[in-house]
Amino acid sequence: MPAPFIYIAALRRSGSTILSELLTDPPTSFIFREPNLGRRRFDTKPDDVELFRKYGIDLEAFAKRWSGWRKRWMIRGFRKELMPQLAARFQQIGVKEIFNDHWRAYHRQFPQMKIIVLARDPRDLYLSIRERRRKGVNAANGDVTPEEVSGHLNQQFALQRQMLETCDCLPITYETLCSDPTAFDKVKAFVQSPLATAGRAGRFNESNPVRQGEAAIHSGSVTTNRVARWQKETDPAATAEAHHAMSLMPDYNKFWGYSS
Repeated sequence: MPAPFIYIAALRRSGSTILSELLTDPPTSFIFREPNLGRRRFDTKPDDVELFRKYGIDLEAFAKRWSGWRKRWMIRGFRKELMPQLAARFQQIGVKEIFNDHWRAYHRQFPQMKIIVLARDPRDLYLSIRERRRKGVNAANGDVTPEEVSGHLNQQFALQRQMLETCDCLPITYETLCSDPTAFDKVKAFVQSPLATAGRAGRFNESNPVRQGEAAIHSGSVTTNRVARWQKETDPAATAEAHHAMSLMPDYNKFWGYSS
C-alpha cells in the first residue's frame, strides 16, 4: 500500500470518530472504527460491510474464516489476507481504537504504522461518557462515577505514553483538532495521507440511529461546538463530578496541559 497504515490511539469520547471521518474518503482511504483485531476479533459495522462489498471485498467472509481456533492469528490474517485485497483498491487503510491494551499486536504486524495519540479535556470526557450512559448507550457497566472513568482513562493514558516513548507518534488534542485550522493539515502530513481534502465530518455517525445527533453537531465540518462543553453544563452535580474526575488524573493533565 503506497501510504502507511494508520493507528489512532484514542480515549473514549475523545473525538476519534470525527478524526476517522476526516481521514476517510473511499476509495482513497478508510479508517476502521474499533475493529478490536488485537482482541482476536474483527468487529465490523453494517455500513462498512456494504461499502466494501461494492469494491469486491467481503469483510464478513474474512471474519468468519478467521474465527474459531484461528482467531488467535486474527490480526496476522488481517495483514496477510485482507490487506492485499484492500491495497488493490485503496491507497491508505487504518484503524482507530479506544481500548489500546493490544496496541503492540498492531505494531508487530505494521511496524512502520503512523500512530496518532488523541486526547481531550478530562472534564469533557467525563460528561460525554456520563451522558451516553444515561441515554442507555454502554449501560451494561452500571452508573458512571469519577473513580470509574478516571481509572480507565489513566490506564489508557499509560498505554498512550508507551506508544509516545517508543514509536512514531503525533500527539494531538480534540481541542486543537477542532479549533486550529492547520491541525488537520499536520495530521495529513504526518500520516502521509493521499487525500486532497478532508473527508466529510459525520459520514459515519449520520447512518447510526443512536449517533445521528452527534453527526448533526458538526453539520458536515469540524466545529468548536463541543470544545469546553463542561463550561456549558447546567447540572451542578455533573460539573462537580467532572472536576473530581479531572483531579484524579494529574499525570494526564500535566502531559496534555489541562488545568482547572
